[in-house]
Amino acid sequence: MTMLTVTEFAKHFDTAFLNPSLTESEIRKQARIAKDLGVATLYTNTVWTPVVAEELRGSGVNVGAACSFPHGANSLAMKIAEIDEVVAKGATSIDLVLNTGAIKGGDWGLIKKETEALREHAGTNLAKCIIETCFLTDDELVRVTKMCSDAGIDFAKSGSNVQGKSEDYRVRLMLDSVSGKTKVKVSALPDTFMMAAILWMIDEGVVLFGTMWSEQRINEYRNYLSWRDNRNKK
Repeated sequence: MTMLTVTEFAKHFDTAFLNPSLTESEIRKQARIAKDLGVATLYTNTVWTPVVAEELRGSGVNVGAACSFPHGANSLAMKIAEIDEVVAKGATSIDLVLNTGAIKGGDWGLIKKETEALREHAGTNLAKCIIETCFLTDDELVRVTKMCSDAGIDFAKSGSNVQGKSEDYRVRLMLDSVSGKTKVKVSALPDTFMMAAILWMIDEGVVLFGTMWSEQRINEYRNYLSWRDNRNKK
């Protein structure tokens, strides 16, 4: 694969800090770090959206809001209300956890409404659907991923990183199932050799990665490029 610059590598990351114990000062600190790193997006719980919007204004880093997180078990009306609120408060990238029980129960009509509602109420902002792949059969995963594309969703995401992890072949199922402008975002990355896995999946076609470890991975990649350059000079 062609090696990315550190700046290009950083834009593959949606940094997420969703721990419910985080304070405002900690959120502001993470927003400043995200701005310095130049990541794609900083995601927080929706109560912090206006704080993050204030910190990131003019930085080029998207203000991420994780809606119906982490279970996706809210009513459609509540999901729409939360999306509307965060957009009004400055969110520019909205994640919505889809109703896993509806998928497993075959209520595809509700999933269609959720994806279409996200697209409509996100407006011109980025719309990303979180699919808990760890609970789904391959056929269910393919179908819901295609529904994301049908609704014009920007990213189909492989999970919340709360319920479980995905597998590489299932990420490829998602890559093979998206169409139009829809791309794939992966979370629940492996705990070891994470950078190697990220580079592997970028080569496969994954565009974004959701993780709280963006700073560490970007610095690790910077050190790797330096090591690689020095090694090639020998």
